[in-house]
Amino acid sequence: MAIKDKARLVFSDLKKNSYKYYDIELHEDGNVNCAYGVVGAANPQTNDYGTVGESFYQKKIREKEKKGYVRAKVLMDTPTLSPITNNSSLADIALT
Repeated sequence: MAIKDKARLVFSDLKKNSYKYYDIELHEDGNVNCAYGVVGAANPQTNDYGTVGESFYQKKIREKEKKGYVRAKVLMDTPTLSPITNNSSLADIALT
């Protein structure tokens, strides 16, 4: 099923040498799953919450934000790109 929304939350505490992440996805059918762990670790932990819906998805995000996690920018799997022609100058490309 296609992803409707996704969020990456990160937590860092330099004094405790802690740098963690929490990725959560909401699918169009209401299924919510996540992956989390220490940034740079090989094997993240995962959890499939099942078909719990958007309200649960938003609740999990709020819970993490209350613990000090902040949202990181996530690019969706299908970015929209503007067409670039071979004759375009760098300045013209930058304006698109």
